[in-house]
Amino acid sequence: AVAPPRWFGIDALGAGQRLWGVTAQTQSLRRHGDGGIGDLGGVIQLARIVAARGADALAISPLHAPFAAQPERFGPYAPSTRLLRNPALADPAAAFGAQHVAAVMKQCALDNEYAALERLALIEPARAAMAKMKLFSALHESLDAAGLRGEFDAYCSRTGEVLFEHACFEALHQHFLSATPARSYCAIGQRPSGILARTGFMNSSWHMRAKWNFTCCCSGWPSAAAQARSERLAPPACA
Repeated sequence: AVAPPRWFGIDALGAGQRLWGVTAQTQSLRRHGDGGIGDLGGVIQLARIVAARGADALAISPLHAPFAAQPERFGPYAPSTRLLRNPALADPAAAFGAQHVAAVMKQCALDNEYAALERLALIEPARAAMAKMKLFSALHESLDAAGLRGEFDAYCSRTGEVLFEHACFEALHQHFLSATPARSYCAIGQRPSGILARTGFMNSSWHMRAKWNFTCCCSGWPSAAAQARSERLAPPACA
């Protein structure tokens, strides 16, 4: 295990000050349009509410990337990687805009499934993740139409090999799940693009775009909280 010599402490926020904050399970922050599982759109809403009340911190549950081909393995404590995050917890509207997402959702007939998941009293993580991945797959095809190719390419350039290698792992894992484990097809340090080409399974870019959507969400919550704190916005009424 690798650990820093010293962990982040309260003194780093404000030595000698009385500070307070809240914690939340990301999946529990359910809202209309999230497909039955709380996501970063809910985190942003909560950040606005607590920041408007003067909170200094918001802690959320782990967001590590699971195995996309096995949505039933949704626990964040045994992820496929800790270097990247779970795209099922992303809010697609953060990257594509609510209007575009609504149109794509209608095209791929996900309206009823999303509504059914949102009516459930309890979260069904695997079912919700599958619905969200189906939506991301459709959004993947509309990247150019949405005018977001440049932003995606810039993200890939910034993130580098870590993103590419994990996306290839996800694609290979899905393809060979019922046969030989994906790791047998690529030695450490070897770029697996040739293997993907030979199998005819070039879905690595789809996984890269799903991770990009998550990053778009992350960029939104610090600014939302900062704005709420600076303007002391009146929080919405809570039921």
